[in-house]
Amino acid sequence: MKKTYSKWNVELTKSKAARVKQFALDELQGTYIEQYRRLYDYCHELLRSNPGSTVKLQVERPPEFASERPKPGVDLRPKFQRLYVCLDACKKSFMVCRPIICLDGCFIKTPYGGQVLTAIGWDPNDQILPIAYAVVEAETKDTWTWFLTNLCDDFGSDKLRSCTFMSDQQKGLVPTFDELIPGVDYRFCVRHLYSNFRKRFPRLQLKLMMWNAAKATYLQEWERNMAEIQKVDNGAYNHLMEIPTKYWCRHKFGTWSKCDTLVNNMCEVFNSVIVDAREKPIVSMLEDIRVYIMRRWADNRDRIVEYQREVLPRIRTKVEKQADASGKWMSTYAGRDKYEVTSIHGGKEKFVVDLKNHECSCRKFQLSGIPCAHAMTCIRKMCFNVDNFVANCYKKETYSNCYQHVVYPVNGPNLWVKTQFDDVLPPVYRKPIGRPKLKRNKAADENSSRGGVSRDGQTQKCSYCFARGHNKRTCPKKRKVAATSLANKVAGSTRRASRVISSTISSTVSSTISSQASRQSQAAAKKTNTSRPKRKSSSNNISSQQSQAMSKKAKMTPSNNNSGQQLKDAAKDNNLRVLPTPSKHVSISQLKFMARTPPKAWKKM
Repeated sequence: MKKTYSKWNVELTKSKAARVKQFALDELQGTYIEQYRRLYDYCHELLRSNPGSTVKLQVERPPEFASERPKPGVDLRPKFQRLYVCLDACKKSFMVCRPIICLDGCFIKTPYGGQVLTAIGWDPNDQILPIAYAVVEAETKDTWTWFLTNLCDDFGSDKLRSCTFMSDQQKGLVPTFDELIPGVDYRFCVRHLYSNFRKRFPRLQLKLMMWNAAKATYLQEWERNMAEIQKVDNGAYNHLMEIPTKYWCRHKFGTWSKCDTLVNNMCEVFNSVIVDAREKPIVSMLEDIRVYIMRRWADNRDRIVEYQREVLPRIRTKVEKQADASGKWMSTYAGRDKYEVTSIHGGKEKFVVDLKNHECSCRKFQLSGIPCAHAMTCIRKMCFNVDNFVANCYKKETYSNCYQHVVYPVNGPNLWVKTQFDDVLPPVYRKPIGRPKLKRNKAADENSSRGGVSRDGQTQKCSYCFARGHNKRTCPKKRKVAATSLANKVAGSTRRASRVISSTISSTVSSTISSQASRQSQAAAKKTNTSRPKRKSSSNNISSQQSQAMSKKAKMTPSNNNSGQQLKDAAKDNNLRVLPTPSKHVSISQLKFMARTPPKAWKKM
């Protein structure tokens, strides 16, 4: 808008600029209706360029379509309902990786709305591996059932039954698993569990205790942590006990997935990647997602060629962290690759490590596939190669096999084959009330970057008044005290300045009067030429009395016009800075203005 005014001298309103921008986007990408109309053509092109992929488009027709004599004037063309995409390269890559799938959904920012459901895996370097994605009308039990049914068709129920699923406790997801894949290993994101827990129990101590209980890898440690929670708050203990431990506690997790994560961050990362694509029309959005996957596969495939180590970088960082922690433990060899590990500080902590079977009684070794601190103590004592004790799912060979498949490019709309299917209409447009929302609703424990959140996740605590919700810089109590002290300081400085100026004026006036009186007495003495006895001159008494009266008058009435003019004249002669006398009608904001500006600007007041 500023550029149009400075370059072409044209005033442009925000609404007009938004319409012009939308016109330009429609020329580049196509309109929303046009992209819905060519969905069948896009699906056909996607299957042609990537054979072996799964693309399912589901539409809905009006009830009159099934009748033999439909009512005249009713549009019988199909309307868009759902679309599911699982590329062939993503299928083959997931079969090589660990059997863990994270599920999540995010909303679309177009006028027609909808949700994007995603299934994300973990690659050998602990990074995201997109498996499948779908566009649905809403996040409900019906849509999740349809999405998971397509996943079962692609990978088979037996394969998914051996997988571990994690989600943010979405609506209708748990009953869907009970119907489609009964007995599957399923986890909740502990961060989302805590957001509900925090509404009733907002104390920081309970938060740390809850996370310690979730991180406990063996039963005895979990029982001790839960006993501490029960001592602090029995209600919080009962709330956590109502949630089945197999959903959120590590000591109940299975060891076959080789993943001990407690949060669903992989889906959050993918949602942040497609945040700009969700504002585009449907075909442009789907193409942005496919192009991102194509580039990711190609970059990782080229990057692993230059890597010289056997264990991948992110996993090596975790191994080094466990190696640093192993200095607190001491191992004793028992025989047949078994060791007894005790703490160097004494105490009752003692664990058994079996290097041959890659096991430790703390269960961290089995859960993650990475040697724990106890196992690292034994490995370092025997001078073994650490890479031999890391699970094969974290090796370079597995990474190469994961990304060896190619996501093939797709032609543009100008080369798409026109299919025999009817044109698809967009879903029913429901204009929301108020301004269109482009950001998701944040949870209670989420704040903006400027909201004053401390490192432990709690609202920042003020170091001045010890209240939460603000810091010392923005404390209202401190601002009030600072304003009062500033006002007192300014008032005190004005009083001191007035006293200095009044004393200067009084001394100046008294010296002038005394000099005039002395001159008059000398002239009178010359005229009389008579000798009189020496005594104090009455003129000195008069001058001293007049000077005292003038000084008292200056002190008692500094706000008069004459005295104000005298103050200004004396200040000019003596190069003094004159501060205005505070009166009752001067506000705190005016005093602040006077304190931070030079005296020349006080005329504005």
